[in-house]
Amino acid sequence: MSPEALHWIGSLVADPAPPADEVLGARAAVEALLSELPPEDRLLLTLLSLEERSLEEVAALTGRNRTVLKVRAFRARRRLQDAARRLLAGGADDE
Repeated sequence: MSPEALHWIGSLVADPAPPADEVLGARAAVEALLSELPPEDRLLLTLLSLEERSLEEVAALTGRNRTVLKVRAFRARRRLQDAARRLLAGGADDE
């Protein structure tokens, strides 16, 4: 993974809302992180965060209720942060 991607992952762990000027460089990092998640988590976070769909839209698409989706999204984001920490720890060994 590139140093830019590792930098962005580090900023995600510290602050989940990166500045807009980092968005382009963050795409590869996001894809790397999402690939670490189970498919259901990946889909949910993609729909909610990347595609910016509402909970109502995601509920209609998935057949799940809003409360279940909120809980799953919270847990998926937590797993995403854990994946970021693991990737950062592995990236530090590469230097």
